[in-house]
Amino acid sequence: MVKFIAGVLEQLDVALEHISKGDVHNARFSLMMTDNALELTLHRFAGDKLGELKAWDRKWDAYPHKDELLAAQGQHFDRKVKFAHTEGMISTEDKATIISLHGFRNQLHHAGLQHEQVLPSLSAFYLDVVCRILADYRVRHWSYGSGISVPDRARKYISTSSKTGRLMPNGEDFNRGCSDIRARLGFDHFPMIASIADYLEDIIEMFDYCVQTAADGPYNGSRVSRDQAIIGAQAWRAIFSDEGRAFIKKNVRPTNVNNMADLEKWMEDHFPMKVRADPVASWKSRAKKIRSGRNPHSALSSYLNFMKETELLRGIMQETAGQVEAEIDRIIDERRGR
Repeated sequence: MVKFIAGVLEQLDVALEHISKGDVHNARFSLMMTDNALELTLHRFAGDKLGELKAWDRKWDAYPHKDELLAAQGQHFDRKVKFAHTEGMISTEDKATIISLHGFRNQLHHAGLQHEQVLPSLSAFYLDVVCRILADYRVRHWSYGSGISVPDRARKYISTSSKTGRLMPNGEDFNRGCSDIRARLGFDHFPMIASIADYLEDIIEMFDYCVQTAADGPYNGSRVSRDQAIIGAQAWRAIFSDEGRAFIKKNVRPTNVNNMADLEKWMEDHFPMKVRADPVASWKSRAKKIRSGRNPHSALSSYLNFMKETELLRGIMQETAGQVEAEIDRIIDERRGR
């Protein structure tokens, strides 16, 4: 057990060191180490619970969450979190946050790129949450042999004899160690919330530029309304998508469409689009609401919901704006005789 505890504390200490550097690359590593430490502890928690219940047939027979407990013995992180939540180790709020941030670890390359502006603050938030949870985790069984090796990084969290200086670990070292790491982290949720709001405002500003570029068009007289630019861009993307092709095949009558322009117009009028009006104003209101909030869990949830809900449209408008800019560049080069 001492080796396990020392290993978890070592990973949390490494996570703290990387967070302190403040850059996105170290934030990625910190998030991974924090996630590892939590997963190891949740697995141990479930294993200890199973061992305790199996030792007494009556306890096992009466236990109401056998399926969840057995599922937590496997490799699926979500099931370990679900069981810890069932047992009261993790709150409902923490459960949602942990699962979300674990998802960052599983997609570290992609998610790190997509969220890199806020990743340092989110990684610090994850470490704060995990240390708070583990500071309350009670070690069920305790044993220590003199031959057990403790990593140097973890030794500062393990009790020692005042006379000999030798390690004298006890069951509270783990809790004190997690509390100490959390105190040294000194996480403040207000800068995290502000960083999320700042990033969303940057995203919205870029989307606003893309919509206006698409609305202006590359040619004189090609300007349309912002709403029309958004509808047209979605219709054009849909024509070449599997979903759009299936919709066309099912609903379009040959007499209604004679060429690509007719098809595009028909798709603009009939294809089911989630967004048919410029959403910038409402998106800015969402960012403002996040900025005014005080709960970091809510801020994270709102941020991730926004990113997921708007991802497709943001991608479509960025691609459309890129095509307009490319055509403008071509016209400029043509007029310069290139």
